[in-house]
Amino acid sequence: SQQMWLADNLFLFTLITVCGVLQFGVVQHCRVTENARAAKRQGLKTVREKTRELIMSAHADYMTLLDLFKKCEAVYGEATPAGRQLKASADAVARNVKESDMLFIRYSLTIFEKYDANDSKALNSSEVKSAFTYFDIYLSSKQAPTVMCMFLRDMGLTTPKDESKVELKFSHFVGLLIDIEKYMLKHGSSSIREYLEASPPSKRWDVLARVFVPTFVSLQLIFIYACLPLGVYG
Repeated sequence: SQQMWLADNLFLFTLITVCGVLQFGVVQHCRVTENARAAKRQGLKTVREKTRELIMSAHADYMTLLDLFKKCEAVYGEATPAGRQLKASADAVARNVKESDMLFIRYSLTIFEKYDANDSKALNSSEVKSAFTYFDIYLSSKQAPTVMCMFLRDMGLTTPKDESKVELKFSHFVGLLIDIEKYMLKHGSSSIREYLEASPPSKRWDVLARVFVPTFVSLQLIFIYACLPLGVYG
């Protein structure tokens, strides 16, 4: 009976150890991904002032940032014996826009278009919430539309009474990205779901492990002691 009790305990604790190793591996993988995505956001912040300048320039010329971005992309020059060569566009030269200035804006556009499935040139709060995870920014379903509306009002724009209907165009999407820290005040979440939604994947796995392991061990001990009167272990 004692051998059975020890064997069962050894098996269960071995299982917990294996699960712990797997959980550690998953968390580390998540951290590597999160750090890479955070680096993208930091890269965008390095060109923050130039990005703001481009957004203001686009608005002054009554065009979207997306249209201005396309105007500043490299164009083909005159034909040469070596073939047609790319060169900076006239708009890029006139506005003093470098390729390096547009590198992270180009990445932002890639993510924006990824979630603009209906090609509406705007993202709703759910799409913005998902897109922001590519920059290591995590918002809850309740927090995302509120943050978007606050940003738009700060820009002098109006927002819908039903905040869930708010949308961001590309220029506003990029503008919120570079100023997101202003709207990320930490506060107590009203529910566990909201707390987990606003947490990175690595933290979610960590919370899961902290809840699962003690619960599993407690249930194991309860089961074993409940079986003692039944004669299972003696």
